[in-house]
Amino acid sequence: MAYIGVRNRVSISTGDITASITPYTAGTQSQEYQAVTAGTYNIPADKYRVAVYNSGVEDISVNGDLVPTGELWVAEAQANPATQKFDLTPAVEIIVPAGGNASYTTISPS
Repeated sequence: MAYIGVRNRVSISTGDITASITPYTAGTQSQEYQAVTAGTYNIPADKYRVAVYNSGVEDISVNGDLVPTGELWVAEAQANPATQKFDLTPAVEIIVPAGGNASYTTISPS
């Protein structure tokens, strides 16, 4: 998935006040998909989105939450109005028991 941002440098002046707006920089987001079986899997923090799907017949655990068969667990970046920044996802731990199956998708900043 590619992200390309284009914005021209602009200066706005209203009498004694001048505001300059810096253009966005271009980047490429990365996406990862992984199907997993029994075991513990760790996804590092600072993603835009992490989605974990339980495709097996056993319940799995994601960051301590029980995820039943056929259910989706999602963590997404959230806008923080206090800091005016995005709070990216925390680290995610997936525990798949013996006989279980799951998959996860991540979207990471460029």
